[in-house]
Amino acid sequence: MTYLHISVFLFGFSALFARFIDQPSVVITFGRSFFSSLFLFIVIKCSGIKIPLHSRKDYKLIFITGIILAIHWYCFIQSIQLSTIAIGTITFSAFPMFTSILEPILFREKIKIKMILCSVIMLIGVVIISSGSGDGQSSSRVIGVILGLTASFLYAVISLLNRNFSKRYAPEIIVFYEQASAAVVLLPLIFLAPLRITSIDCVQLAVYGIIFTACSHGLFVKSLRHLKVTTAGIISGLEAVYSIILASFLLKELPLFNEIIGGLIIIGLAGYITLLREKQRA
Repeated sequence: MTYLHISVFLFGFSALFARFIDQPSVVITFGRSFFSSLFLFIVIKCSGIKIPLHSRKDYKLIFITGIILAIHWYCFIQSIQLSTIAIGTITFSAFPMFTSILEPILFREKIKIKMILCSVIMLIGVVIISSGSGDGQSSSRVIGVILGLTASFLYAVISLLNRNFSKRYAPEIIVFYEQASAAVVLLPLIFLAPLRITSIDCVQLAVYGIIFTACSHGLFVKSLRHLKVTTAGIISGLEAVYSIILASFLLKELPLFNEIIGGLIIIGLAGYITLLREKQRA
């Protein structure tokens, strides 16, 4: 349980790097992918885990997953930069809703009426968060919500794709190939952005990639050896809570009333959907 809470806290803190690092989203996403995959490569080599995949098909599929991961991270970071940390993290918390919709479609299972109702209520929460605050930033808020939901949807897709890999490969191998693929895809794109990277930026990107990406994901995977996936899924909902609290203290970015109400609806339903899915599997 300790590993899980530490990992979720690190996930929550990672959202603040979109504000700490004064770089475009594509540069931050590349730095995160590059340093994380480099660190994981060293860990894998030291652990003696075999790196090669079993087939050419797996290489293609995991590369595609890496592309989706790159877009997911870019949308998440861009959402926070355009709107608020509360909007970016709360809309991302909606991924259990997308998973509950996509899973029956991909695995030819019947869609439950409860899931449809939960999705409708969750969308109401999204609308509440998107509502303008009268400060002239409503358009940025709406774009931030759309990007946050896109990141949430793509994370659900990645989770389902990883179900295929998790049966045959160690978690370190899966995460390494996906993040290395994301770095390769993003490398040409960073030269399209105005590059003005300092040594401080490089250190921040390294910390972001190693501590708040590779280590946090490693602790999360390690916690799953001792806890149910349901428990991990519900506690993961605290990521948005940690992010909002940290942003309030470190950045003086207090959530608006509509963000709190909409966030309670989305995070509450995300936990409920996680419990419901586990009950259905049982």
